[in-house]
Amino acid sequence: MATWTLSLLIISSALGLFSLIAAVFGVILVRNTLHAAIVSNDLAREDKRPWIKFDCVPNGKFDEHGLTRSQVVLEVRATIEDIGERPAIDMAEHTKIIQADFSYARTSAIKVFLDEIFQRKKHLKDGNIIYPNDPIHTDYTIQTLVKDARPKKGGNIRPVLFEGEPETPEKFLIYCITYRGIGFETYFHNAQIYQLNRFGQMPSDWELLRLGQAQSIS
Repeated sequence: MATWTLSLLIISSALGLFSLIAAVFGVILVRNTLHAAIVSNDLAREDKRPWIKFDCVPNGKFDEHGLTRSQVVLEVRATIEDIGERPAIDMAEHTKIIQADFSYARTSAIKVFLDEIFQRKKHLKDGNIIYPNDPIHTDYTIQTLVKDARPKKGGNIRPVLFEGEPETPEKFLIYCITYRGIGFETYFHNAQIYQLNRFGQMPSDWELLRLGQAQSIS
C-alpha cells in the first residue's frame, strides 16, 4: 500500500512539473506573439502614412532690386502629390531665399531652415489636405529680402566646392512641405534646395537647378 501511494505521489509530482513547464512555455509564446503583432502593426502603420513629393519650377519673373540686389521677387509653381496610401493633412509650404556658398547650401542650409520652421509651430497647423494620387498645383509669389548665409569674414575655412562650382556666392531657393498623417502627432517634411540660375537679361530668363542630392525627407 505504501509503495502504491509513493508511486502515485511521484506521478502526480511529475505531472505537476510538466504542467508548470507547459505554462511557462505558453506565457513565452503569448509574449512573443504579442510582440510580433505590435511590431507588425507598427510597420503596417508606417506603410499607411502619407508621403509627399513635389516638383518646383519657374512660373514667371525673377527680379532683383536694391543697391546690393538683395530684394527679390520670385514666381514659382509647385506640383504637390501624395504618393502614400493615406491623406496628408495640415500640408503647408515654406520658402526661403538665401545667398550662400555652394558648400553651405549643400550641407547646412536645409537643416537650418527646418530648425526655424519647427520652432515656429504655429505655422504648421491649419494647412491643406492632399489626397493620394490627386496632385495639386500651387502658384507662389515670393517677395523677400535675401538672407546672406555666408560665413562671417575673418574665418580661415574655405568652402568645399565640387568641380565647376564658382567660389562666388549664389542665390538659392529652399522649398519645404510640412504635413501630418491622420492619427499621427508628429509632422513629416520634404525639403529641397535649388540654385537660382539666370541665363538671360529678361525677368523670365531663369531656371531652378536642383542642388544634387541636397534634400531632407522624413
